[in-house]
Amino acid sequence: MEENVETSSEKLKESGGPTLLSPEDYTRRLSELRKKTNNPLFKNKLIHDLSKLSDMKKFLDSKDIKFETLSEFTHGGFIDKYTQDELYQRIGSICGSDVGRRYRANSLDAAIFSMNPTFDILFLRSKAGDNVLGFIIAELGECAKEPNVYAVNLICSQSGLGKLLLGACLYCIKFNDDISEKRCILELAHAYKNTPGFFMYTKLGFNLDDSLIGEEGVCFFDILHLPMSVTLNGDKFTQQYFVDMMVHSDFKQADVNDPSGIYELGLPKKESEDGGKSSAIQKKMVKLANILRKIKVFNASDKFPQDEWEIIKEMPFSKKRIFLNKPRSQPNFSKKINAKPELVEPLLDEMVRDFDKLKRDYMRSKGINIPLTPTAQLEVIPEEEEEMILAETVALPIPAETQKKTTQKQLITMSMMPRRTTRTRKTTSKHRTPSKKMPTSKHKTSTSKHKTPTSKHRTPSKKTPTSKRSHQMRTMRTMRSMRTNTRERTQATQPGL
Repeated sequence: MEENVETSSEKLKESGGPTLLSPEDYTRRLSELRKKTNNPLFKNKLIHDLSKLSDMKKFLDSKDIKFETLSEFTHGGFIDKYTQDELYQRIGSICGSDVGRRYRANSLDAAIFSMNPTFDILFLRSKAGDNVLGFIIAELGECAKEPNVYAVNLICSQSGLGKLLLGACLYCIKFNDDISEKRCILELAHAYKNTPGFFMYTKLGFNLDDSLIGEEGVCFFDILHLPMSVTLNGDKFTQQYFVDMMVHSDFKQADVNDPSGIYELGLPKKESEDGGKSSAIQKKMVKLANILRKIKVFNASDKFPQDEWEIIKEMPFSKKRIFLNKPRSQPNFSKKINAKPELVEPLLDEMVRDFDKLKRDYMRSKGINIPLTPTAQLEVIPEEEEEMILAETVALPIPAETQKKTTQKQLITMSMMPRRTTRTRKTTSKHRTPSKKMPTSKHKTSTSKHKTPTSKHRTPSKKTPTSKRSHQMRTMRTMRSMRTNTRERTQATQPGL
């Protein structure tokens, strides 16, 4: 309802919002705005050309919507119906509660009434009536490290229409001759937890870009958000390519750099299809992805949002090694981690294992073929290589490197899993001592050192080597016994014996 989104001028001032113009100044400012015939980024001709492209025109007509630049918006009748404060509230209410009232009011003021040349705004409106369905505000040089690059300052829209506004922004950056840097950057609010935003930005070519992280006032600095960028210099960015990204639901970006692997798994099923099962798994997965990023990239040990903190404090490793006999609080967690940084790595290992398990559960819930689990995928040495190595043991002792090769297997991990330690190969029938007994000589020597080994000469069980090593030792003893018997038979044939 309307009363839920409107705020008085006094409350807006108290919240740190923009200074509102007096009625006289407001009328004067509208007159100045209407003298503007063009815009720095969203030029009228570019937007008109985009709207006339075949597939785009069909899509806009099917939704009965249109793009509208600032110069067109100020010449329409919508803006005359409301005061400055009312206008901010009616337009800003599209953002919902996820965007603070002060932030959106300041952004709208900078893009419209302050006439700041580094800001520009594009609206999405219904063709019939005065409804504003969405808007995007772009700011040149928001990141001081990238003074010639446009950043998405704010984008708000009704469900499913944000891709049109963002795509139009990228289209204008690409084909606007006044723009020197064909790049666009943004901060994804709440990082992976903002799943619709993450999928939309990635679909339109944005990738994670940690080079944009900087101090406050220099570039993006908030660990709660995800810095992303896209470069539009490639030949693939044609007019039709932009339209395909914006209107075709089956379009999927190929050049994706997503270390989490979340984009590749796709959006969850609708609640009507699986009762919300896949959506519930994805919510857990993205929270864990946020935690992993905060610890790995920012070395964070505190200031976790409550829903993420609940996951950390319930982890088995945290209970056993970090909160031993202590209350499970963020201050205690931070104190222990900072005092013993060696605890971070095993904690991350457990998180990564949980994350991969959630990914497999998510794939299973969507009916996607699941690869073998890391513990089941083993690197098996070819059969011919094993036989060759075993054959060599009859004549020569095996070097330590070869023994390691034939007695160990390396675990193959999934996307975010760290490399684990190797395991000793399980003994197979090929490594057991052959059952056939070697013949013994009838001519025994008088000294015990030439006797064939018996059970009482075996190594005690507590020092028994692996089955393969045992086979090698028995083979060598048998060969030594055979040489001894041969020497005895040769000596027995000599004269005088």
